[in-house]
Amino acid sequence: MNKGKPKKPRLAALISLLDDPDPEIFAAVGRELLKENSSIIPNLEYVWETSIHDECQQRIEDLIKKIDKVKSNEENTSKIIIAKSAVLIT
Repeated sequence: MNKGKPKKPRLAALISLLDDPDPEIFAAVGRELLKENSSIIPNLEYVWETSIHDECQQRIEDLIKKIDKVKSNEENTSKIIIAKSAVLIT
C-alpha cells in the first residue's frame, strides 16, 4: 500500500487542508475528497496516524466512512445491474 504523502499535488493540497479550523474550507475540501476513489484512504490514514489534532482525526475518520459508504453503494448498484442484465439475457 502507498501510505504517506500523495503523489498528486492537488490531492496533497486538499489533504493538507483537513486541519483548517474554518468549517467552510473543510466542507469544500471534504466535498472534493469525496469525489476521489477509495485509493486515497491510505493517504488519509497516514495523516490520521501522524496528526496531533483530535478534530482533524475525527474529520478524517468521518471522510473514510463516507468514502467506504459510497464505494459500498457503487458495488451494490453494480451487482443489481448485473443481476438485471442476467435476467434480461435469459
